[in-house]
This record gives sequence, structure tokens and C-alpha cells, in this order.
Amino acid sequence: MKIAKKVLNLLKEVEAVARENGAAAYLVGGPVRDLLLNRGNLDLDVVIEGDAAQIAKSLVDKKGGTFVVHKRFGTATVTLKNGIKIDLATARKEYYGRPAALPTVEFSTVIEDLYRRDFTINAMAIDISKKQFGRLLDFFGGEKDLAGKKIRVIHDQSFIDDPTRILRAVRFEQRLGFKIEDHTEGLIKASVKRRMLEATGKERLRDELILMLKENEPGRMIKRLQALAGLGFIHPKLRFTKKSEVFFNEIKKMETKGSEPWLIYLTALLDGLSLKEAADVARQFVFKKNEQERLLEFKKESAGIIKLLKTKGKIPLSRLRRHLEPISLETLLAIMVKGRSRLVNKRISIFLSECKGVALKMSGEDLKKMGLPAGPRFKRILDAVLDAKLDKGFKNKAQEMKFARRCVKNGL
Repeated sequence: MKIAKKVLNLLKEVEAVARENGAAAYLVGGPVRDLLLNRGNLDLDVVIEGDAAQIAKSLVDKKGGTFVVHKRFGTATVTLKNGIKIDLATARKEYYGRPAALPTVEFSTVIEDLYRRDFTINAMAIDISKKQFGRLLDFFGGEKDLAGKKIRVIHDQSFIDDPTRILRAVRFEQRLGFKIEDHTEGLIKASVKRRMLEATGKERLRDELILMLKENEPGRMIKRLQALAGLGFIHPKLRFTKKSEVFFNEIKKMETKGSEPWLIYLTALLDGLSLKEAADVARQFVFKKNEQERLLEFKKESAGIIKLLKTKGKIPLSRLRRHLEPISLETLLAIMVKGRSRLVNKRISIFLSECKGVALKMSGEDLKKMGLPAGPRFKRILDAVLDAKLDKGFKNKAQEMKFARRCVKNGL
């Protein structure tokens, strides 16, 4: 287990501040798991037996930066001047008033804090005190399960208390190349049989689904989730088919820079649903407005765009711009996969490289200097000049201005 020197020094500083405030500090959860697996993880999750908010304030006073406190859960996020983030949490235990509900929180000890966690491999801590720095706290056999490559819950009520752990079990299993052990898998199936996922808040499920779609192998994860729990909790008609798997695999091969790949994967996941059904999912899971628009845009626009781009003969750059400029990058990339056509892919690639982001050197101010009053006509003229720039290859402002004057003269 090797900790980078800068992280080591920072942990010691956090512990020193905690000690000065009469508190104890422990590195917990994912960072401990990944340290034991020799996997890189720059996240710093520290549990405080004491007041995490006070430690956050004292740390920022000492080192600079900012902090945000979340009083309900006794947590604070510190962002230091060098950009490093540290999540601090007051040790706590949780009570579930009813299955699938948000827990009631009560401040406690590090042992009880670890007991409330999802899986044994995520329920270990490292003491970072001056006297016992590096001592592993492993009360539930997490180190043994790491060695055996097993995903195991801490207690049998786990998936009843919090059914979103089903999605997390799949995510960790597939990310780490582990196996959900038999008893834990049985508990998942019992939770599914009781329809606990359907009883869970849609926004919580949405957040877990997004995390899954952000992983390196989202298709493999969705396929495993379907086998374990089905996808009916997202929509009764949703299925991850062979066609879906191909869609996911093709997205994985693409250059998705500048886009949100998880949204492209979600577009692919919902591809088998109707527009209304996809809209129901987008609304019920309370995706952000612009995310909903991009999801439904694919349903509304893809068939027409594919038909246009498969047209034989030359399509001027200006026409490509008019049809494709309003379309999000996520939808265009999904269309490239859906279209299954070299011509479609070529024309979208041409648009992205030669049209998207092209701007005029002239502006509305130049039209004002020509004596035109501001108004809707400005946009018509500037759009015409931009189309001409793309089709005729204008290189400078003088050429743009010359064409603009012609537009004015012709009464555009």
C-alpha cells in the first residue's frame, strides 16, 4: 500500500488540524479500497470523530481555499488553493424509518460510520493519527473480500434499506472485475421481488444510473443489471437487446470529446422506446431540462437527419449548417451510430470539422455603419453571408462585406 507523498503530507495536515480541535480523523471508503488494490484514486474521503464543519473551517484558515458545509449530513467539502478537494464527514450512523427512504442521521463513531456503508470492500478505514498512522480498520472482512474479488453486503437488510445499492453492486463488480457473492446476489433478488427499486426515489436512481453510464464499460454494466434486476424500474418496456449492445459498443469506439458520453449511452438505452415513453422516463427521473431536450431531440430528429444525409449528390455546406447546427453534439454522435452509413458519418464529420463553430469576421455593427437600422433583417443578412462564406470559401472580412452589400442591394 503506497500513498503519494503529496497526499500523505496533506493527510497529516488534516489530522493535525483535527487533533488541534480535539477530534480524530480517518481515511475511509473508496480511497482505502483503491490503495489496497494499488489503483489510482485522488479522492480524499475523511471521517471525523468530531465536528467536520469546524475542521473544514480550520483547515481553510490554515491553508487557504474554500469550503461548503452540508449541515443535515454533517459533511463539508474543502477545495484548497491548489484545486485538491477533500470530503470531510462527521462520523455518523443511519436509521431507515421505512424501506427505500432517505435515512435519519445521528452522529456517532467511526465503527458505526463504517457499518452504515454499502459493501465490505468500501467499509474500511485507515487511521491517520500521529501515533497510529497507517493502521487499517477492517471490521467486516473487506480486505479478505478484496483478495477474493467479492462484492458482499455488510448486513441482510442492505438492499431493503437502500435499493440503489443494487446498481452500485453491479458498478463495482464490473469496474473491478469482481463477482457479487452468492448470498448478496440472493438478497438482491429478494429486494427485486419485493419491487424495492420501484419504491425508490427516481432522482436517487437517476444519479446512480448516470454514474453507471459514466464508467468505462457501461454496456456490460447495463447488461448485468438487466440480468440481476431487470430494467422495469426505469420503464416497463425497457430492454437491453443485442441491438442495444451493438449501439453501446459503437459509441465506445467513437471520439466523444466535447460531449457528455453518458447522455449518448442513455440515448442508446432508450432507443427502443417510443417518443412518449422516452419522454416519460426523462420527466419522471427529473433529468435537467437541457438533458431532457437532448434525449428527446434524437427521437424527434434522427430519422429526418439520416434521410437528408443519405441523399445522393452534393449537399452544400450551407445546407448542412442549416440542418445540423441546431442539433446537439450528443444527438449527432448518436445519429452517426444509428445511421450505419459511411455517407452519414462523412457528412456529419464534414459539418463538425468545416461548419460548426465557423464565425463571421463582420458583425451587426458593420451593418449599422452601412446605414441599416437594427432589426430582424440583420439576422437574415448575416445568415446569408455565413452560408456564402461556407459555400464560396470567403477568406477575409472584405469578401464578407462585399457579399453583405449585395444582399442589401437585392433587398434581402
